[in-house]
Amino acid sequence: MNELSAKITNLSYEIFGVILPGLIAELFFVAWWIALGSAAPIWTLELLPQLTSETASELVKSLTVNTGIGIAVPGIVAAYFIGHILHWVGRSSTPNDRSSSSWLRRVGYSLIFRIPKPIESYSSHLKPLFEAVEPKFRTNDLQLNWAQFFPLAKCYLSTNLVSSLVANYQNKYTLHRSITTAATLLFWVCILAIGLGVVCMRWCSISVVPRWGPLVILDFFSLVLVWGFSDSYLYHWKMFGNTIVTETYSLILGPPNVRPKP
Repeated sequence: MNELSAKITNLSYEIFGVILPGLIAELFFVAWWIALGSAAPIWTLELLPQLTSETASELVKSLTVNTGIGIAVPGIVAAYFIGHILHWVGRSSTPNDRSSSSWLRRVGYSLIFRIPKPIESYSSHLKPLFEAVEPKFRTNDLQLNWAQFFPLAKCYLSTNLVSSLVANYQNKYTLHRSITTAATLLFWVCILAIGLGVVCMRWCSISVVPRWGPLVILDFFSLVLVWGFSDSYLYHWKMFGNTIVTETYSLILGPPNVRPKP
């Protein structure tokens, strides 16, 4: 049972932490592609044809089982690799409390692909609990720091606590961090498209311009996503550490689980 639970946990991390962010990034790309309008084939040297919401809807309606599988399988494979790229970029930032001291700084750092990461891995109010359970995992009385403690505690919880919420919060903070990264990328490609449209309209002989309204709306939407998911990422990151400390303390030093007599 424990082995099955571990496999399900690993699979859920791949789904919610890697594949799902990749699929969301693909949806962002399709929305940006539609917003390019008639400029898409010109700017991409005919690599991308013009895509409208009507043609996309007709394409979905015309799918059969075979063509659907032929599109879905490469799409999921691409989402897997895109999800890993988002994961690598999102986790590349270093802990910095100053970057998350206000929503404006948090968004600003996120827009340069330095998504704020708190220095504290768990709430300072739980420090007495951490200091109480940390000695239980020591070897030769060597004091453990957080980077040494939490993998041991995580393994201990996965073995002894079936209903642990640690994996749940880990999946959530990974997902929300990757969505923040994907939304940041969407923001900049929309800015790029708007800039190219202005240049082509004013200084080039090319009269084809993107769809301004959808591009502006998409750019604003991406900014809202960066603002919201960067904050929820910080929340679930802290809850991940809090859950490790509290569940470990409850399991080792908490009151015994005594069921009342019927």
